[in-house]
Amino acid sequence: MLLQSFLRIKKINQPNTPSHRLPHQLKAVSPLKDIPLWSLEDTNNTSALNMGDSGVVLQYIQDRWRVGLTVRDEVFSGYRILVTNDLQDSLGVAIPDLTIKGVPQYDPRSAELEFAYTGAARWTHILHLAYQQWSAFPAPTTNPVDGGIPLAGPGFHDTVIPRIATQWQCNARIQLRAGYAFHFSPAPTETKDHALLDNHRHITSLGAGFTNPWDLPLNIHLWMQGHFLMKRQHTKDLSNVDDLEDVSFEKITSAGKILVGGFTLGVEL
Repeated sequence: MLLQSFLRIKKINQPNTPSHRLPHQLKAVSPLKDIPLWSLEDTNNTSALNMGDSGVVLQYIQDRWRVGLTVRDEVFSGYRILVTNDLQDSLGVAIPDLTIKGVPQYDPRSAELEFAYTGAARWTHILHLAYQQWSAFPAPTTNPVDGGIPLAGPGFHDTVIPRIATQWQCNARIQLRAGYAFHFSPAPTETKDHALLDNHRHITSLGAGFTNPWDLPLNIHLWMQGHFLMKRQHTKDLSNVDDLEDVSFEKITSAGKILVGGFTLGVEL
């Protein structure tokens, strides 16, 4: 089980600012820094678009409806280590240089569309759909010998992730939340070279928010997620394998449960 906590300090806008008076709002924010890139407010449903360093967030608000679109570019980190030697004279045999490189961390290019509706009974319902371009995921490691046989790609495929959520505004100070998502795994069944095990998963979440508890200038949000990994079996194709020691496994089954919880504490200035 993993517990996360965050502390946020921000200035709360006064209710007489223009953004609280106009019926239509359109804003773009940086997807990484969570700060406004620009803000456009009008009464004519004007739309616009603005690109940030790594993506764009477009949000439209009208009465009880909110529509948001987020597009993010891929984000990854890599490493490259060059290993050279000067052993040719002493051994009489040329030893090739090695280039050890790979991609240990990768977040795919994605597009997310969200609809939210706030009803008269203090309920807010959210429908979210995300597309992730996992087919662009490169091989996490490469052949270290220049000119050697290249390693096969991981063969990941693009995925679509549906999410639904709801929030009940109990009163001016308390909100209760619940949500569900289904994550399709982008990884294929591992029958050949790779051993990148992944599972389809159900994700359920519960949360609560408290505004100005005990009349203090605080915002407290608690949350918990349950990840339930669906059972999946991988069986290697051994028809072209000469030495079983070169195979990481012959047959393996993966499944499991993950519980994650945390809280956010905000201070109003």
